[in-house]
Amino acid sequence: MKKNYFFKFILFMIPLTAFALMSLSGGRDGGFSGSPGDSSNTCTTCHSGGNFGASVLLETEVPTGGYELNTGYGIKVEILNSSASKHGFQITAERVSDNSKVGTFTDDGVDNQLKNGGTHVTHTGTGNTKKVWNFNWTSPTTDIGAIKFYVSAIAA
Repeated sequence: MKKNYFFKFILFMIPLTAFALMSLSGGRDGGFSGSPGDSSNTCTTCHSGGNFGASVLLETEVPTGGYELNTGYGIKVEILNSSASKHGFQITAERVSDNSKVGTFTDDGVDNQLKNGGTHVTHTGTGNTKKVWNFNWTSPTTDIGAIKFYVSAIAA
């Protein structure tokens, strides 16, 4: 009886590969916001292909004159001009002078979630069908200088 080990190996790998690909559809650990503190890594570090005409819009309630200490601000990340059915993002806030992560994010636990000890927010498996995510960021309790938000987004 001839045994075809290669064919059996391929059959075994199909569900494992599908599971691995689906398990990352709900965001991932690691820094992929495009920030200097994340080594400028973005979603395209793992995902390739076109962007389906998508662009990202970041809106914050942080006043143009700067943040107040220990104050919560609403943040909105929106994917614009996308013809794709699934979307994702990752965001972080960094101190401009040294690229250290600052402030505290609060996720909604449904469409977005905290990652990396709360220094990043990303989509969930449920949230990857959305184009808009809302969450909060609380500023530091002491004045640490200028802060910059970095967001990376993807359409698939």
